[in-house]
Amino acid sequence: VDVTQMCAPQVHRASRRPFFAEGFLEQVDGVGEIPDDIKIYAMYGKVGHVMIRRMPQHADLRAARYRYLGADGSDLGEDVAPGQRIDSAIQVPDSFPDLIRIGEHLSRAVGLPFIRVDVYDTVNGPVLGELTRAPGGRQRYRSDHDQHLGTMWDLAQYRLDLDVQAGRPLQILHGDHPAENPYPPETSGRRGPGDREA
Repeated sequence: VDVTQMCAPQVHRASRRPFFAEGFLEQVDGVGEIPDDIKIYAMYGKVGHVMIRRMPQHADLRAARYRYLGADGSDLGEDVAPGQRIDSAIQVPDSFPDLIRIGEHLSRAVGLPFIRVDVYDTVNGPVLGELTRAPGGRQRYRSDHDQHLGTMWDLAQYRLDLDVQAGRPLQILHGDHPAENPYPPETSGRRGPGDREA
């Protein structure tokens, strides 16, 4: 969507094209206006845990509620993340196994021992929010779970090293699906997000 004309009067002079408008995401179960943020902590093809964050109010982290799950959908308990407001009533999405497969696949494709894959479960299917190598916010866990995640990270590095020795390029692997480049030619010299190497 070209929103240049729609927002031109309000755009600061230092802002440059292109402009993008995000679509409205409607969650499958329709729990609230803000869809649950599903954060998949993936270690090169395996999932350490999934954090579901529910935001009853936009941008108010004090109101946020959390649920932590294993890759099999099991609840990791009320004490897994000290200091977080745990809400075991947050439902596990019906598409959870598909979301896990997406997280596993993308974590192998980026070629890093750890990546967090953020997705939304919408009426139009899973929507990727972002991939992040260094999640912000509170990352404190119960001691046994923290050790479990650390072991998974070490094993992920080992699997990645073996794959690199076997010929895997040490860069992001792109699929064979066509991907539109949203950056117009007049951005001259700027590379699209898919052009970066890991």
